[in-house]
Parts: sequence; C-alpha cells; structure tokens
Amino acid sequence: SKFYISNSSLDLSNLNIIPLQDYERLGSTKYKIKIINTVNPIFIHFTETREAGWLLKDSNGTNRLYARDSKSEILGFNVFQVDPDSKLEIGATRELVLYYLPQKYVNYGVAISLTTVLLVCIALIFPWNKKNK
Repeated sequence: SKFYISNSSLDLSNLNIIPLQDYERLGSTKYKIKIINTVNPIFIHFTETREAGWLLKDSNGTNRLYARDSKSEILGFNVFQVDPDSKLEIGATRELVLYYLPQKYVNYGVAISLTTVLLVCIALIFPWNKKNK
C-alpha cells in the first residue's frame, strides 16, 4: 500500500490504527483517499515519493489544504496532518485528494503546445498571403 495512517507523524509503530477506507489512483499525479472522520488529528503517510510538491486537500468543496509535515524529510516520505472535520459526524467518511502541484505546469505546457500546433496547421492550410490569388 502507498498510504498508511497513524496518530503521530514520527511514530511508525502504530500505523494503520486508523483504517484507511480506500484510495483510488486517478493518474500518476493524483489520488482520491477515503478516511474516517476522527476526534483527533491523524497523519497520512504517502510512501511513493518524498517530493515536496505533493498537496493534500478536502474534496468536499472547501478545498482546505493540509500542509506537508515538516518531519517528512526525516521519514523519507510525505506526511500530512489531517485535522478532524467539525462539519461531519465522528465516524463519517471523508474524501481527500492528493495531487502533485508541479503537474499543472506540465498541463499548461501541453495546452500551449497543442494551441501552437493548431495555429501553425491553420496558417499552412489557409495562407494569409493575398498575393497568390
């Protein structure tokens, strides 16, 4: 599993005390995670990479971001502290989204490249030079 949950950011002896209900890989840079709302904060350990560009947010529309724990570098993977959601009952399912922020720049680059190729193709098909008429 790529995700583990504990009550402490550095104590790895109690991993999986809080059950991770489910996670779904939405792409190479995005995951949907389901957890149980608890009374105390929990820590989600993401073991795939320790790259600092990963962000965790609520997917309930509030877009609340959870900061990467400062101890992540010590552990060698990303750790996020998730505080309880006071709007939900204890034991209710919460959905979080983990995504790699720098991916948005790749997406922008792809969009710009495709737009440029499209414009060049249009310019080659419909030349703007009126001397040829």
